Parts: sequence; structure tokens; C-alpha cells
Amino acid sequence: MGINASVPTSLKIDDMELASIYANAVENAIKGCEAAPLGTERSIKIYTSYRDGKLILQVKNSCDPSVISFDIMGMPISPREDGGVGTRSIRYVVEKHGGTWYFDIKGDIFITSVVIAGV
Repeated sequence: MGINASVPTSLKIDDMELASIYANAVENAIKGCEAAPLGTERSIKIYTSYRDGKLILQVKNSCDPSVISFDIMGMPISPREDGGVGTRSIRYVVEKHGGTWYFDIKGDIFITSVVIAGV
């Protein structure tokens, strides 16, 4: 797992809300890696920066793209019966702070991206 972070020591977003974004993104990344086909390289990379008054967070992880689909809004549709709570929680917190979220797949890498301005 690789982590690259550069943020101010104090942000205007509540610590618990920020922790919720990270916890849900990392938990989903771990599950994605576990589901990646055997024999493939498994990795989680976390990038965080603060530029021009914007908090930028991105998590990239190995996955099995054949089991992932997206709804019309761009939200991942979980194949698990109890799934999807993590991405909905991320979306809720990000939108509460006027930010943008983005989920995507590039090859066998799942990408969670968050940008929140003014935090």
C-alpha cells in the first residue's frame, strides 16, 4: 500500500467526517483487492493534497472490473446484498460540503476521487 499526503494541520471539515471518507474509501479498497482475480498484482494507493483551497483525495485499488457496474449517477452498484453503504456515505459527506465525488474503473483499477473546496 502506498500513501502520499500533504494537507494543513487544521481543516474546516469535521475530523469525524473526514475520517469517514477515508475509512469508507480504504475499506472498499481492501474489499476490491480481495476480489481481484488470483495472480494479479494487488495494491492500494492513497493520494491526498491541499491545493488552491481544495482538499483532494484519491484512492486507487486493484479490483475485478467484471463484477462492478455503475448507476446512472455514476455510483458503483455493489454485488453484495449489504453493499454500497461506503460509497453512499462518501457521497453524502462530500456533497454536504459542496464537493464533488467520482468513482471509475481504469483497466483493473478502481478509482475513488473526492474534491472539497473551502475546507
